[in-house]
Amino acid sequence: MPIKYPAAVRKRAIEIAPTCRSAANVIDALSDEYGADQVPMDERTIRRWLQNQNVRYLRNLDEHFAQMTDIANILLEEDVGKVIVRGDSEQSDSTYGINSPDLGYYELTRNQLTGRIEGNIDYVCGKYSTWHMFDCFAEHLMAEFPPEQDYYDLLNKYPGKLINTLRMLAERKTFKGTCPVCKEW
Repeated sequence: MPIKYPAAVRKRAIEIAPTCRSAANVIDALSDEYGADQVPMDERTIRRWLQNQNVRYLRNLDEHFAQMTDIANILLEEDVGKVIVRGDSEQSDSTYGINSPDLGYYELTRNQLTGRIEGNIDYVCGKYSTWHMFDCFAEHLMAEFPPEQDYYDLLNKYPGKLINTLRMLAERKTFKGTCPVCKEW
């Protein structure tokens, strides 16, 4: 027979789950509030409670995907999203054309384009955190590429592929792969 926990504990678990990021963190927070003897010590119990709250569960996943979409859009700022990518072959001396509504047509070298993307990454890390950028978003981004592909290779050697993928993610607004947030919910 399953153990019966106080309704207040279950209700509180559901309330604090969005800010805890994992079932283990929910258990820790509940233990601090109610004491270890009043709290389930099994993460599956917490997940089951949350999954029984389907509306809340979907809302949180939607919020997470909205956040990931915002990060993709930020990475396309500073005219990065306006880059004209020609084909799949990117040479070391490649230049990238940009058709900007403000500045008209101009070109950037690969190093200049990579610098703009890195500046946008810094902005994401400031607005959200490095954890959101590199532990969450990068997991979803890299799920779009073969496993042997490296994030830094994409950024430094194939920025055109990276930009095309960012555009797709920003437009699609759903994400493959499993980041630390997704795997808990």
